[in-house]
Amino acid sequence: MKNEIEFRGLLDLYKKHRLLRPATIECYSDAVTNLERFAGRGVRLDGLSVDLLLEHRLWCLSRIKATSYNKHRRHLRALLNFAISEGLFLESQPFAKVGPAPAGARRPKTVPVGWYKKTMRLLDRESVAGLKTPHFWRLIF
Repeated sequence: MKNEIEFRGLLDLYKKHRLLRPATIECYSDAVTNLERFAGRGVRLDGLSVDLLLEHRLWCLSRIKATSYNKHRRHLRALLNFAISEGLFLESQPFAKVGPAPAGARRPKTVPVGWYKKTMRLLDRESVAGLKTPHFWRLIF
């Protein structure tokens, strides 16, 4: 009986117990909707397995970016942690065996030193083609 609760019902219960911003509620709802698109509407806690979540991860990664999947995973994991703490879900956390998707490395926010020096030398010239105020661009850069 405890595991017969659906994810949508679990989300409603979670919203009653936690004070969440509307944007946060929307993120949780998106995560549940995403799971329902994959597994069918009315996904119940007792129908959840590691295999289902692994297939869900592959399905998601074929449609959305890894960072988006990881956000959905975090929200679903939080819902299951809540269900476990409330005694609604007797099994262990299935997301413990379903890791996050590898997200690409961020590009550096700085300019390489060689490129910087080359640009400064170009701006030091008195007549730069098309630039009327090279000193301004030097300050900006």
